[in-house]
Amino acid sequence: MNKGLILLILLSAAACGPKGDGVSNNGASNNGGSSNNGVSNNGTTPNNGTMQNNGTTAPNNGTTSGNNGTTTPMGLVWDKVVAPCPGSRTASVLFLNDTRGLLGCGENADGEGLFQTKDGGRTWTEIRDFADLRVLDIREYNGDVFVAGADNLGGTRESVWKLDAEMKIASALYTASNQIGSVQQAENIAIGEDGRAIIDSLTGTGVAVRGPGEQNFVEVDTLSEMAIDGMARGFQMRRIDFLNNKIYATGSLINDNPRVYLSSKKEGATYHVTKVDLSNKDAEMLDLHVFNDSLMVVAGFSQQGTATNRSPLIFRGEGDLYDAANWSEVDVFGQGIEFAGGIRAISVAGTDILAVGEKFPTSKGGFALFSQDEGKTWTDITPEDKIGPLSEAWLWNDGSAFIAGGQGLAFKVSGLK
Repeated sequence: MNKGLILLILLSAAACGPKGDGVSNNGASNNGGSSNNGVSNNGTTPNNGTMQNNGTTAPNNGTTSGNNGTTTPMGLVWDKVVAPCPGSRTASVLFLNDTRGLLGCGENADGEGLFQTKDGGRTWTEIRDFADLRVLDIREYNGDVFVAGADNLGGTRESVWKLDAEMKIASALYTASNQIGSVQQAENIAIGEDGRAIIDSLTGTGVAVRGPGEQNFVEVDTLSEMAIDGMARGFQMRRIDFLNNKIYATGSLINDNPRVYLSSKKEGATYHVTKVDLSNKDAEMLDLHVFNDSLMVVAGFSQQGTATNRSPLIFRGEGDLYDAANWSEVDVFGQGIEFAGGIRAISVAGTDILAVGEKFPTSKGGFALFSQDEGKTWTDITPEDKIGPLSEAWLWNDGSAFIAGGQGLAFKVSGLK
């Protein structure tokens, strides 16, 4: 999309929590990459807000424009579809191609279930194996799909599953022990090219790790390199990924510095990481994308100052990522993005990045930002009519996207190229 082009936004409403054609190898949930692309059916969506095949009904929570899309002065088409998550957020999205994808619910008390689309995200069908399971992460590795979450009923301690070709549970990849620090609610399942894997906890700092060529997981208190010397300190991580068998992660506690975690260079390190503080401001980082070993983008919420003056928070690392001096905060406010809000998810296709989130307070709704230069500059592409908070996105190379929030809110967006 050239800078000289005028964007057109078509608004349509939608009823009813790391994605894209160009990610590292993490495949899903908040990040996109091995997963990707979207094709519509006949271009119409029922106006009654009822999701096909699973019997759930979602309230209207989108724009006030026509159901099938109408051209607006800004040019993008925001076509309303219906997503299945009944709670406040969609937790995870993965597309395997331009039509087939998976969506997980699980980032709130009433969120549970895994759903499949075969028409690019316009309709979703429940996968019954996950009817009572929270789904927090979906990843694809070497053609296999893995789901991380929790058993809401507590009948088992399984928290990561491998799916078969029909997207049903083929086997449990990991079952937590009954020991303190086990991962009974799995937020991430990250798998490296050599088969090593990391599962981290939604609510604690415990992790389960598996080495190259191994089948079983070992539960450890922390990934910190300090554990090598017996001085363990746990980290709260939000997003973990591998690239070229190196670990990349981000996250922070509330009222803590924004930071990234990178594979430790310390002697004796295996699954261990070292932390790099990005600034001394309070922040909570929620998603990341690794372009290569010298270019990385992380995004999330600033907690500095009052909620009414916190801009969406984005950091870029370029060069030696272990050196904090090579990380800089992107001044989105100076680029005309003048609302308070936080980013919940990013999705990448090539050099393009789509970021979605919620404004402060959340009663102001959600937003979407778009970058065509690996996160250096950003444009606000939010519809002019108010939409609800957004939590997940998938971006394809052709300039189309799937964007979702909670309470059935979802859009198919086109025209970004």
